Amino acid sequence: MRTAASLLMCLAAVGCAAAPTEPRQPAEPAPIVVEVVGMSVSPGFVRIDWKVSGGAGLELGVLRRHAEQPWKLAASVRADGDGRISYADDTVLQGERYEFGVWVPGAALQVQGIVPLDVQQRE
Repeated sequence: MRTAASLLMCLAAVGCAAAPTEPRQPAEPAPIVVEVVGMSVSPGFVRIDWKVSGGAGLELGVLRRHAEQPWKLAASVRADGDGRISYADDTVLQGERYEFGVWVPGAALQVQGIVPLDVQQRE
């Protein structure tokens, strides 16, 4: 039967590492937070700019809904190195209400940075 000292010498001789430690839990990813940083609305056109903290380089979905309809994917966009995304829509109807938001594909459908907009009528 080996003693603890002889076992340690054997482990050292063959280059064995120290006894394994408890496995580490993977770090939780930083939450992604979306905020509206700019918008422009004119008859038949909207443009919205968002800042996605923790989202530099991420592929994101811009969602749109008309009035109280379900959300629909309007575009897939990639956040720039500062986490900014922009979306322009020239298919909105004048005098109508829309909502736009941002979604991280692969995550549960949680829409962030929601912007309700009333599209102006031409004068």
